Amino acid sequence: MNPAPIPYTKIVEAYGLRKCPKLVEQITDESLDVRINALSVLCDEFNNPYSIHGCVQAGAISVLADMIVDSDYTTRDKASLALSIAARDANGLTAILEFEVIPNILEGINDPTSKVRGQVYECLYQITRTTDGILASVSAGVTVALVKIVLEEDDILQPLILRSIYNICKDHQGLLDALTSGAVPTCINLLSDPKNTQEEVIVDAARTLGFICFADEAKDEAIEAGAVPTLVELLKIQTTVVRSATTLALMAITSTDEGKRQMLPSGAVPMLIDLLRDSDRTVKANTLKIVSNTAVSPEARTLLRTDPDCMSILKEMASDSCADKFLCKHAKAALAAVMWKA
Repeated sequence: MNPAPIPYTKIVEAYGLRKCPKLVEQITDESLDVRINALSVLCDEFNNPYSIHGCVQAGAISVLADMIVDSDYTTRDKASLALSIAARDANGLTAILEFEVIPNILEGINDPTSKVRGQVYECLYQITRTTDGILASVSAGVTVALVKIVLEEDDILQPLILRSIYNICKDHQGLLDALTSGAVPTCINLLSDPKNTQEEVIVDAARTLGFICFADEAKDEAIEAGAVPTLVELLKIQTTVVRSATTLALMAITSTDEGKRQMLPSGAVPMLIDLLRDSDRTVKANTLKIVSNTAVSPEARTLLRTDPDCMSILKEMASDSCADKFLCKHAKAALAAVMWKA
C-alpha cells in the first residue's frame, strides 16, 4: 500500500543548503495555513544560531518585518516572536539594522493585542542594547514613539519600554528626543501614580529618570514636575531594588540648588539617616552622595549634624579603619559637608 500523500500545509524539513531558503519560501506561501505552520517552525528554528544565519541570508528579516501589520493575528504573533528572538542574535540583529526594518517593527506597538506588543517591545529592547541599534532606533523615531505610549500601556509591559528609553538616552540625540517628547514628566507620573504598585515599573521609571537627570537640562524639569517629594515618598518602600533606583535619581536631582532645598520640606532627612544603615552597598553610596548634596542647606545640615546616629555612622564609615575604601571616600565627603560651618 502506498503511503498517504503529505498534506500541502505540513512543513517538511529540507536538508542541507535548501533548509533555510525553503522555510523562508514557505512563510511567504499563498496559503495562510502554510504560512502559519512555517512561522511556527521558524520560531523553533530561531533558537539555533545557525538557522538564524541561514534564514537571514535567505531574506527572512524583511519578510517578518512586513508581517508585523498583517491582518491575521497568528501571523503577527509568530512574526513578532521570531523578530524578538532574532534581535538577541548577532546575525539577526545585524540583518535588522542592515535591512532598516525598525520602522516596520515599530508599527507593532499599535497592535490591538498585548502579546504582539510585548514581543515588539522585547525586540526593540534587544536592538537598543547595542550602540548601532541605539543609533538606528533614534533615526527611526523609536524614542518619541515609546515615550508617548508608555503611560497608556499595560503595566506588565511598561518596564520593557522604560528600559529601551533608558538605553536610547545613552545617545545625545536620543536623550534630546526623550526630553522634548516628555520623558521626565512621564517617568514622574508613573512614579507618583498610587495605582501603580508593580515594583518593576517603579524601579525602571526611577532608574530611567535618574539616568536622564544626569543631563543638566533635565534636572530643572524634574524638580518642577515634583520629582523630589515623589522620590522621597518612594524611599519608604522596603525593597533594595526600589531604594537603589530612587536614591540614584535623587542623587542626580539634588546636585541642583533647588533640588537641595526641596529635600528638607519633603521630609527626606530622617529617611537619609535610616538609609545610611542600609545593608546594600549601592544604596549606602548613593545616600552618602545625597547627604553631601543636601547638607548645603543650613537647616538640613543642622538636622544631620545634631543627630547622634547620623554622626556616629558617618564617622565610622569615614574612619581610615573602614574596610570599604569606596564608601570611606564618600563618607568623608559627606561628613565634611555636614560639619561645614559658614
